[in-house]
Amino acid sequence: IWLPRVKPAAQRTSLFDMFDAMEERPAQDNNAKIFITTFSGYDSQLLAAELLHQRHPEFTYICAGWSDIDKYACQMHDLIFPQYADKALGDITKIDWRKVRQSLNGQELDMLTYSSPCTDVSQAGKQMGLKEGSGTRSALLWNVSDAIEVLKPKYLLQENVAALVSQKFMPDFQKWLDRLNSLGYASYWT
Repeated sequence: IWLPRVKPAAQRTSLFDMFDAMEERPAQDNNAKIFITTFSGYDSQLLAAELLHQRHPEFTYICAGWSDIDKYACQMHDLIFPQYADKALGDITKIDWRKVRQSLNGQELDMLTYSSPCTDVSQAGKQMGLKEGSGTRSALLWNVSDAIEVLKPKYLLQENVAALVSQKFMPDFQKWLDRLNSLGYASYWT
């Protein structure tokens, strides 16, 4: 998303100023964009949404759910976003997306993010790949298609390492793009 640069009203002195501003906002906003993040970690995607809100206060969001299994990543997520601690969905392989859909109470999901593990495609990793059904950590990407089929989010956002689109892994990445196409999504990547 490209937006014009806007000078903040007050100069921020630290990243923690952003967290203070998050706590001041009301929890309910009927115009808020609804996000679900998977492979969330400390949730850089929600941090980006928060920064966008601070630069453009008319943009508001809520997190309807997030997923990670790493104990320390979950603790960090709860420290940064305590208001969403009760929205943890757990292990991506065990989420019942129909129940998640019901929890939205008829609201449409605006954004689903999925920054699946890069460990098996990264230059620093063992390069075992992300082939569907291979059992590698990077192949957990394929579990996201269940969420997409059930939730039908308006937008999808994937973040990963550059090696994902390398010659070695491009065939599997292309299969992923084909899957998204079959689900009705146009993909743009860089």
